Amino acid sequence: DLLQRLHDNRTYMYEKLKAFCTKLEDLLFVTSDERSPIIMLQVADIPETEYLDEVIFLREVVRESLSRGCALVATGRHIPSRADPPPGIRMVVTAAHTFEDIDKVLTVLNKSVDV
Repeated sequence: DLLQRLHDNRTYMYEKLKAFCTKLEDLLFVTSDERSPIIMLQVADIPETEYLDEVIFLREVVRESLSRGCALVATGRHIPSRADPPPGIRMVVTAAHTFEDIDKVLTVLNKSVDV
């Protein structure tokens, strides 16, 4: 039952993320595998983000999301090395989440990116 719920939540999250990323004109995109409950969002390599400091931008998105009631994690390269993942936002969906929880975090993330 828990594994099925996790599967359902993960599927729902990735479906919603596809629409979410399209709405943001692909500013953020999903780099994680759809089979994983750990979701990684990264800043798209588009002309609008050419001069954007990704680490600072993502940190501000996470800070704004927290002020709106959702805890996310931003990762970044403070000292660049090959082993570090590129800057991004990590989210984890679990069996304990509801579809409403998922909708809330995506709404908050959308508002936080717009700030």
